[in-house]
Amino acid sequence: MEKLGSLGYITSPLVSKKESYTPEDDVKTLLPYHNRAQNAIKLYKAGKTTQAIDSVKEIISERKDIDVAYDCLAHMLYGIGKSEETIEILEKGLENLPSSYKILSTYVDYLLEEGQYDKVIKVVSTKNLIPFGYDPEIWISL
Repeated sequence: MEKLGSLGYITSPLVSKKESYTPEDDVKTLLPYHNRAQNAIKLYKAGKTTQAIDSVKEIISERKDIDVAYDCLAHMLYGIGKSEETIEILEKGLENLPSSYKILSTYVDYLLEEGQYDKVIKVVSTKNLIPFGYDPEIWISL
């Protein structure tokens, strides 16, 4: 097995798994956070940018494990021209959720958009990017 892995035949993404699950991890507990993120998107589209951004930041301060909140906040910040802050929030998201494909792909998209190719190369060389091979958006960006 070790030899097959060294040849690239056996790979697996780095996934952080919890040892135990609590009521805090129940979908009934998590769903309201996702709904709040969706409401924040509606606020943003309605032109209530500050209120939308504050709402998503509140979600992240309450729960650092909601990947959709980092994604929403990144899109909102980038939409108002705060590209550095966008990259920073996605980096924090990757720290808190290293196995989130949503955050990783958004991070790579914005790095490419900003011309930060050195960081893209660093990400590509340090992460297991098997899912990228199946994502047409990534191939379009490249």
